Amino acid sequence: MKSYDDGAFTIDEGTWGFQSFDREGRKIILSATEWECEMWTRRWIKAQQEGWTDSRVVNDGKVAGKL
Repeated sequence: MKSYDDGAFTIDEGTWGFQSFDREGRKIILSATEWECEMWTRRWIKAQQEGWTDSRVVNDGKVAGKL
């Protein structure tokens, strides 16, 4: 597990790719590459700091209602 920004988040490599976690251990971003995971996690954290609260799921992994 690799820590970023003085422990603001960590990234762990798993079977399905790279998963980031916040300081409390909650999952944030799952991505195919470590670079993408780091980039999107940083953007997500910045959006949270700026007051973004939209919780819509952009891609939930379903196609026509099926996994």
